[in-house]
Amino acid sequence: MAWDYTRRSLDPSDLNCTAVLTAEPPSNSQVVWDQDDFPSTLLDPDVTLFDFDRDVIRSVPRSAKQLFFRYLSLCFKDEYTRGLSVYVSGHGIVGLEAHFSRVSRLSGYRRGCALHFSLCPDERIAYVWLRVVNSPSSAFAAPALVIETTRGRLHTFGSYILPSMVISNGFKWILLQHEGYIAGLYYENVKSGMTIMRLGVIGDGTAPGATPLQPQYHNCGFPSPPIGAPNAGLFLSFAVLHGLERVDVCRVKNRCTGLMIHYLSGRTSVLGQWHASCAPQSSCIYDSHGPAITNIYFEMSRCKDRQIVTAVSFAPSTAEATSDSEYRVFSVGEHIAWWFSERYDEILRWTGELQDIPKESTMKQVV
Repeated sequence: MAWDYTRRSLDPSDLNCTAVLTAEPPSNSQVVWDQDDFPSTLLDPDVTLFDFDRDVIRSVPRSAKQLFFRYLSLCFKDEYTRGLSVYVSGHGIVGLEAHFSRVSRLSGYRRGCALHFSLCPDERIAYVWLRVVNSPSSAFAAPALVIETTRGRLHTFGSYILPSMVISNGFKWILLQHEGYIAGLYYENVKSGMTIMRLGVIGDGTAPGATPLQPQYHNCGFPSPPIGAPNAGLFLSFAVLHGLERVDVCRVKNRCTGLMIHYLSGRTSVLGQWHASCAPQSSCIYDSHGPAITNIYFEMSRCKDRQIVTAVSFAPSTAEATSDSEYRVFSVGEHIAWWFSERYDEILRWTGELQDIPKESTMKQVV
């Protein structure tokens, strides 16, 4: 089979066309990318990415005349990404953003809830899964991204799911195929308002790492009354307030969306949402060189059908909250759960646990 690549530079706001010719009648006559520097190893991206219809329910492949793809590199010059943001709106992913020391790269849209994960300087993404609803129809698949890092940390960029659905095999976790550490993500372009359904990863070609860990789920109930729908639109994050070096708060308009917690160990964790590149106001509310603190206060405000966090502060134990009904108060050292949706926040003590998903709920992508 002979491959002939040609590039045609269009207007900067347009896509870049790559024609693929084979000796046989082509299934995909034209492939279009959103940028010039897509990986040359992606000879046939339609085959190597994850496709729910083809890979899960084994339906007949579609015959596409023209396919449009977007690529997000996790490397900028000699730097590996310092953090990854996934934007989730409705039932799925609408945007991906890689953050570096001086710039960030966005693919898609900054809309919905901003789910952020920070990496340590020597940390890489080792494996990627897609979590999908185990359904006979791709209309209900709702793919969510799950990563494992070289430090053995697991993180899910997706909504809270009911433990009963995990136990009853209501979800599947598909391990995406690649060689080496994850160097980039790519997906079939979607129209505004639509969610990403067909996604793949590319490795850096280095030697294989350790055997991947088993993905996990939150074994816990959800707030009552509910502030969002489990399996779609309700999100959960938790963190422990112990061994703190610095804590920053993220604010978008009058809402405090989340905390960036820097630990003395060098690890960073996000509690709630972190809008890293959407012009938010962020500020430090604690550093280890300041006075000793014993409590953290979350001020809650309700307006019509919304309940949001409007202020977060550390205060000495002698401080008094102005109203018990408007504050959530926790001791430093406690595990705190921040539940959120696009319109609601709720702060509670974390009393659940992380558990491995059933082995029968995992599968490997076959390319």
